[in-house]
Amino acid sequence: MSIPGHLVNFTSFVSGQTANGGGDLPESGLECLWTAMNSSWTHVGDALPTGAKVTDVFPVISIYTDAGAHPPNFSQSVQNTSYPSAMPRNYADLLGQWNNPSVIDQSHKALLFYGNPNIEDDYYFGLPSAWGTIKTWPGFSNPASLTSANNDLITSLARGIVGSGSHRLTD
Repeated sequence: MSIPGHLVNFTSFVSGQTANGGGDLPESGLECLWTAMNSSWTHVGDALPTGAKVTDVFPVISIYTDAGAHPPNFSQSVQNTSYPSAMPRNYADLLGQWNNPSVIDQSHKALLFYGNPNIEDDYYFGLPSAWGTIKTWPGFSNPASLTSANNDLITSLARGIVGSGSHRLTD
């Protein structure tokens, strides 16, 4: 698919999203992460429109938030009739999907988190933020700025391109 085709798909997906409620902290951020993980990723070996095969991929999920996240088994979320039934109900199962190569390629995956993963949002529920657990995941990065995030991404791309050959990159 061409870049404009991807743009149309992206625009269609984003424009179909809705937000409601608000004012309750923490938020349902893990559901957003889960939805992103289960997106239609391009995988190594997939055919390009030219017929060539994909030889490497760099899946990146970016999360922008100013609030903590409910844990994966948060009762008020799970009881909602619109809640995704396949959403894992514990951290281990959610991490299992993040670490599953059939869900997301493992070679160069990155989770760029813009916000404070150490935020304590016990305003209503007295629960620690789920981001405190997610920040321990492989591929998690909490860039200080968009510039540092871009640098992290470029470094990851360069390492993938260079591969495990003699041209190793160092920090």
